[in-house]
Amino acid sequence: MRVNHIFIFCDNHDEVAAEFIQYGFIEGSSRIHPNQGTRNRKFYFHNFYIEILWVHNSIEALNAITAPTKLYERSEYKNNNYSPFGLCVDYVKEDDLVFENCYIYKPSYLPKGMQIEVLRNEDAKTLPWTFRWNTDLSNTPVNEPINLKEQNLVQAVFGISTKKVHNNYLSLFQSTTIVFQDAKSEYLHLVFDAQNNKKMKVFTTVPLIIEH
Repeated sequence: MRVNHIFIFCDNHDEVAAEFIQYGFIEGSSRIHPNQGTRNRKFYFHNFYIEILWVHNSIEALNAITAPTKLYERSEYKNNNYSPFGLCVDYVKEDDLVFENCYIYKPSYLPKGMQIEVLRNEDAKTLPWTFRWNTDLSNTPVNEPINLKEQNLVQAVFGISTKKVHNNYLSLFQSTTIVFQDAKSEYLHLVFDAQNNKKMKVFTTVPLIIEH
């Protein structure tokens, strides 16, 4: 199981992006998700990208198609204890059993015939909104600035309250790449495979640590 990208909901995207840029990261493309009510800003790395996400239209986020995804609730994480994180994994047949009982989400912005398979984890709000879809995003994107060139993401550590998880998600996803650690407050720690002189950036605008 390999991480494709991770989104982080926030209500201060300008400050978050500014902190990324101030650290030396180069911002990539951004987009509006029509009829989903969300917008993003992205930072690409060699085998992975980070998506800063926020709700810009609550009416769209609460429409009949999008509301069941609970994305709006994720955006309100400061008030309801939902995780602000979303975890997208590469689409591989070996994971079919994990997504066997997934929720099928078909937003209007996807090409015809495509769908997003979602593990909403409504019974464990501290878990990330986990999903996959059959796309080519596992390849290095074209015409996007790549940060930390030649360094691959090797581990994504989610700090969560594991005591609040009462389903089998942790046993399905615990691996050398995706790790869940018990924590009092939520955070995401991304580890890249730098060989020498490792650096660490602890962000102040979002609960994020990048080690490279």
